[in-house]
Amino acid sequence: MAMTKPTSEQVTFLQTGTGATTRTVDAKLKDTVSVKDFGAVGDGVTDDTVAIQAAVTAAVGKILIAVGTYKTSATINLQSNSSYNFTNATFFCSGAIAYNHLTISGKTNIELIGGILTAVPGTSPVSGAHPTGTYYGGTGVQIQNSSNIKVFNLSISRLFGAVNVYNSSYVMVKNCLLSDNAGGIQAVSDN
Repeated sequence: MAMTKPTSEQVTFLQTGTGATTRTVDAKLKDTVSVKDFGAVGDGVTDDTVAIQAAVTAAVGKILIAVGTYKTSATINLQSNSSYNFTNATFFCSGAIAYNHLTISGKTNIELIGGILTAVPGTSPVSGAHPTGTYYGGTGVQIQNSSNIKVFNLSISRLFGAVNVYNSSYVMVKNCLLSDNAGGIQAVSDN
C-alpha cells in the first residue's frame, strides 16, 4: 500500500515556549510574505515594480520581507496595518520620469524597517529641480495624511528628498542614514 505525504494543511507546527499553541504549517508560512512569492527577481536588472506592488497589496496585516537588489520604475504604495522588513534589500529607482520610492498616503499603522533606497548617480531625468540630473527627482519615503507610521534603520541616498511628511500624525523616523540627497527630512502640516 502506497503512503501519501501529508500536505502543509495537515502537518502541524508548535512554537517553543510556554503558552504556544499548535497551528498548521500552512498557517505559519502565511504569517510572512516575500516579494519573491509574487515574482520579484531581486537581481538589480529586472524591473520588479509590479511584483513588489502585488506583494505589498497581498501582505496587509502581515510582515513583508525583501532580500536582494530591486530595480523599480514607479512608486510602491504601502498599505495600512502592515510591517515591511527590508533590512537585506536595496531598491534602485530607474525610469523615464521622477517618482517617489515609497508612498504612504491616507494609511495607518505601518512599520518600515531597514533597507536602502537609492538611485544610480546621473540617471535622473533633467528637470528644473535638478538640471544636471545629479539626483533622482523623487523622494525616498513620502508620507501624507497618515498616522502611526514608524520608519527605522533606513538608508536613503542620491534622491531629491529623503523623507517628506505632510499632514500626518504620530510619525517616527529613527536611526536612518541620509546621504547625498538634495534634501533631508521635511515635515509640513496645514494645522
